[in-house]
Amino acid sequence: LWFSGFCTMLNEYFEEMVDAVFKYKGTLDKYIGDAIMAVFGSPAPLEDHPLCAMQSAVEMRQRLTIFNEERVAQNKMAISIGMGIHSDEVVSGNIGSSKRMELTSIGDGVNLASRLEGTSKQYGTDLVISDNTYQPYKDMLWVRELDLITVKGKSKPVRIYELLGFKEGELKQDLTEQQHHIVGHYHQGREYYLRPSKEKNLDDNSIKKAFEMAAGEFKEVLKIDPNNKAAKLHLGRCQLFQAELPPKDWDGVWNLTEK
Repeated sequence: LWFSGFCTMLNEYFEEMVDAVFKYKGTLDKYIGDAIMAVFGSPAPLEDHPLCAMQSAVEMRQRLTIFNEERVAQNKMAISIGMGIHSDEVVSGNIGSSKRMELTSIGDGVNLASRLEGTSKQYGTDLVISDNTYQPYKDMLWVRELDLITVKGKSKPVRIYELLGFKEGELKQDLTEQQHHIVGHYHQGREYYLRPSKEKNLDDNSIKKAFEMAAGEFKEVLKIDPNNKAAKLHLGRCQLFQAELPPKDWDGVWNLTEK
């Protein structure tokens, strides 16, 4: 009985999410358990494919809010999701054996998007985008720059952002005053946190002071939102680096070991 109800919920959820993918000209690549892999701009070319992917994801967020409201009204548990978006070159085609083939996309770009979806849990956000996706459209987006990371299996650092919403267009939504304060303190905290990686002439006391000031900003975020995982992560790092300074060649990159 439980499994039947779970399958019904999953089918209803997929119905909403896949509609959001198709609305912005995405291709449903495959279902992976309770996850969806969608591709924009492959196999058929699509202008502004990173923008379409972000629009689809923000619409998914909005649809999920309504979906959860209906579930809660029926005394059912709300669900949460995590999404990762990366823009890159991929290989698309019919892949498989002679007995079963499927049209899919593979490559490092696909793998990184999957890793970013995983980081959404670690940073406590529902939508993480890469710098490749962000840069061409930065003037029309509300974001919080989360971190500079290397993901498991990769050595090249990736700057990641929480996509909060759009400043313009049909999905336009202004940030709340609380969100503005969170983003402001978090970004200021990141600035202090990264100072030792940028100013190599700092003495030990100045480095400790930078991490102390960064910690103060992340504490301000936690006063507003006590459950802010990204701020908690950074506060923990600041305390770690105050106790034991990072090496002199520290570049500000955090190595994520989890998928």
